[in-house]
Amino acid sequence: AAPGDFDRWANDPDFGGKLKLADLDLVQKKTHILDMAIEGLSPMSLQVLQTLSLLQSGADFDVLKALNPHLPPKPDEVREPEYPEAGWLWKHKSKADQNRSKKTFREEQQARKAYLAALESWRNDPAVRAAPQRLADTLTDLRKRGLAQHEASSKRYDLHPVVRGIVAGRLSGESTKELGQRVVDYFNARPHDPYEQAARWEDVEQGVEIVRTYLRMGDHEKAFAAYWGELSRALVFNLDAQAQILALLRGFFPDGWTGKAALADPGDQNYALNAAALALGNADRALAQSLFDRMIGLDISRSNLIGLRTAIGNLACQSADNNKITRSLYLRQLALDVAEAAENAEDIFSAHFDLYVSYVGKGDRRSADEVWARLSVAQKPSVRALYREGDLESWRAEDLFWRGELDEAFLCEAEQCAIRGNSHQQIRNLHRLRGQWSLSRGEPDLAIESLENAVRMARETGQHDFFGESLLALAQLRAARGTGREAQVLVEARSEAERLDQLTSDIALADLWRDLGERDRAVACALDYHAWAVGDGEPYVRRYQLDQARKLLADLGEPLPPIPVHDSSAMQVFAWEADVRKLIEKTKAERAEREAQEAKAEAKKKRKT
Repeated sequence: AAPGDFDRWANDPDFGGKLKLADLDLVQKKTHILDMAIEGLSPMSLQVLQTLSLLQSGADFDVLKALNPHLPPKPDEVREPEYPEAGWLWKHKSKADQNRSKKTFREEQQARKAYLAALESWRNDPAVRAAPQRLADTLTDLRKRGLAQHEASSKRYDLHPVVRGIVAGRLSGESTKELGQRVVDYFNARPHDPYEQAARWEDVEQGVEIVRTYLRMGDHEKAFAAYWGELSRALVFNLDAQAQILALLRGFFPDGWTGKAALADPGDQNYALNAAALALGNADRALAQSLFDRMIGLDISRSNLIGLRTAIGNLACQSADNNKITRSLYLRQLALDVAEAAENAEDIFSAHFDLYVSYVGKGDRRSADEVWARLSVAQKPSVRALYREGDLESWRAEDLFWRGELDEAFLCEAEQCAIRGNSHQQIRNLHRLRGQWSLSRGEPDLAIESLENAVRMARETGQHDFFGESLLALAQLRAARGTGREAQVLVEARSEAERLDQLTSDIALADLWRDLGERDRAVACALDYHAWAVGDGEPYVRRYQLDQARKLLADLGEPLPPIPVHDSSAMQVFAWEADVRKLIEKTKAERAEREAQEAKAEAKKKRKT
């Protein structure tokens, strides 16, 4: 009478009530019923269910057909042997070696012939021909039992999370490894475009499934080998898939984030710590900080200056996100000191780029222009983890916009660079910047499309761009002025402003409240924005944002709040900083000693000649 209503079914004396499980709690009842349902499956049905439990994203029929337990084992492939005479070494072999090579070739030919015969026999086996239909029947049965689901739009079979958890929990370690290896072999054999070109989740899905499966098998080393490199960079830069990254990385820390990564190599441990700290971001700032601290400690113990520059630079980025402007700039200067001590050109470029971002943010135009002049002509890093084409141009476009000097030509150049770099975040940021720029020029109609793209791209990754949403609502309201849609858009804009008011306090929302005739709410929002833009106090403020907040408050006739001056005594001291500086000095001293020895040896050599 009520499909899916578990409570009604469990309490009905003619149905679930017959099981007499009143002494068990709700979760135990559900688990007990699922256990009984799984116990009643045939071995083949259970194996299909177990295979689905390993595939976190579900699978279409073609994938399951390749992993079909009803399918008899396929003969192991024997490749076509190469003619020994075809090799360039043939004429250099002795007669005896040539005869042995010919004999081996004949044996390999026979093995190949036997394989082809076995393959033909396998293909004609009635069990092989019947396997797809038997799989279809099994899937239909699993669906009828309520153990498997089929999504019509994606054409995928999947499991409810509760079913997946119970099925996975019942898998023995040996079964997990056996089934997992079949899944891994299948996905490894499938061709895919380079992950660097990924533009959708589907482009990285099979790589992610391989990592997940290895983790389920308990093989952290192979899971890391599959994750590290282009796949991880595609997830971060191409797709900005922070939630999915965090879920994957959690598998490398079986004892929780505070425990050690289950990886043997210290460099791999650091990579996992760094990636996890970045993915945690603002979700858990204290935990992210502790992961960075651990990573820095490992790098100091290994005298790894390259890893230190990365960790300190990423910690600086997180500090900037947390509005710790002074701390971020301080860390970026320290990261540059580390990079210069290592004499690594690509890391030096990255450290200067990070400093440029800080200078732009605090409105230090002279320093920003000096660093821009250096970076714009420098050789950019070839490693995608350090730099993506368009990163520098995107920040320069932002810088020029804040100065009131942005033009169409440079904005288009930045957009094309970001597209070539396939950087999801920069493309999204530039959509928002174009919309903001169009609004500032009194062109709300042109702003709407760009802002819609920015908001859509954020939502596609499970994130929110509240500033972009505020700008979009403002653009839509201004574009509707003097049209037949104005009254309706006014209602929609007010509703959107009410929603955003619970989530953010940005300058675009303050402008929206002003346009809606709500002076007091505009003032309240602008004051909140002003308090954020003040940052750590002069001169460590968010200059453009602070100027915008003060201008709006002045336009609204509101007294301007005082701007505090930075208190340098409040600067945080890092427990590891002294060790970092010691390592820098030690590296410089060792290099100076080595250079002196080399110069001495060269002088001695010249005297002899």
